[in-house]
Amino acid sequence: MVSIVGQVSDHDSTGTAGPATGQPVQGSVPAATWATHGYNGDGDGEPDDHPADHAADADGLGTAGPGRQDHDSRGDVGGVDGPGQVARRGRWRTAVVAVVAVVLVAAGVLWVAHRRTGPASPQAAGSPTPARPTTIGQVLRSRAAALLRGDETGWLRDVDPAKPALLAQLRTRYQTLRALHVSGWREIILDPGGESPLPGTTVVRVRVAYCLARPGCVLDGGPGTPFVEESLGFTSHDGQVWLAELRPPQADRYQQVPVPWQTGVLQAKTGSRVIVAAPPELAGLLDDTLAKAEQAARVTDRYARYVKAPDHYLVYLAGPGQWKQWFGAGPPGPDPLGYAVHLSRLDMQIVIDAGHVRPDMMQLVLQHEFGHVVTLNDAEPRFDLFDLDAWLAEGVAEYIAWDGRNPKDFYRLDDVGSYLRTGWDGHVRRLMPQD
Repeated sequence: MVSIVGQVSDHDSTGTAGPATGQPVQGSVPAATWATHGYNGDGDGEPDDHPADHAADADGLGTAGPGRQDHDSRGDVGGVDGPGQVARRGRWRTAVVAVVAVVLVAAGVLWVAHRRTGPASPQAAGSPTPARPTTIGQVLRSRAAALLRGDETGWLRDVDPAKPALLAQLRTRYQTLRALHVSGWREIILDPGGESPLPGTTVVRVRVAYCLARPGCVLDGGPGTPFVEESLGFTSHDGQVWLAELRPPQADRYQQVPVPWQTGVLQAKTGSRVIVAAPPELAGLLDDTLAKAEQAARVTDRYARYVKAPDHYLVYLAGPGQWKQWFGAGPPGPDPLGYAVHLSRLDMQIVIDAGHVRPDMMQLVLQHEFGHVVTLNDAEPRFDLFDLDAWLAEGVAEYIAWDGRNPKDFYRLDDVGSYLRTGWDGHVRRLMPQD
């Protein structure tokens, strides 16, 4: 299910000619069951059921969505007043004025008294002071709630104050996740003892189920839930449990980790249809990339049929270091310029090799990758990069990428002509490569 657009390749029928080039998966059993779809060029799983899951569900920490406030729009309705009604209304007005005056005077007295004694120091919004956590599960649920409500203080509240580097690392993660519009977060303890008082120091494995840029997502543990696994260290002081360690993720091509938000600072720009994120050294490319991505999204949205286009396409710009690290040290395939990662049935994200995609090629590459999102989202991913249906997935993505362009400019027009001269009979299925 890999989609690659770029140079001519023995494996991929989507390539780009010219001085620059183009190109495109994670899952649950392991994550390698999800496919990567890329764009090449030359020079021209679900979480296990766990007691902590139910505790998180009971606390309502598995999902996040916008609140709704109902407003009463009803107005007063009345008829024409008679003489008696006018007199009675006059007396009532006098009474109402008197009552209001008394209330205002009383309010003034109370306000003055309040000012004299001085108010208590206000608590930070969204950061209540709950009882000190005594279990790992309590720490994790408190963190999730704080992240989803946008409370950085609450997110850091249970981090060991003796670990300044960890505090800085988790502050960066909080800011990155919020910039990526995190809408679901739940940390599921995979080792025993997470709901018991912690006697000392321990390290536990945690499965992080999450959603980015998908409002109202439900972390139900099914194939629509992306996740990663991490190792967290905890310690206990004076009866309180503290988060004391976050071990760095190990690159794993099969489980496609680390994901970008695990690896450091990301800055992001959000448009009406696309979120583009990049490490600080590439932040200068965000505005131009977002403008081209918005144009690509307007074209690609028209091809969404069986599943609606995502609320926002999520695009990462990678430098040389990130390109070799994100999602398991880069995609397979020859000279890819970008790829689409299938993190779950409902989550596909795009990575672009920022150092090798020319500005004039950016929209074409993004349109190809967005084409994978609107045609493969909610599809059953395949194990093999070049599976039997890859030719179709890549062909459709190329068709979308070249929407509105003159077919005579297609960089593989000569290849198409050569194939037709072999005697193709018009049957689409016969286009499938034969081994």
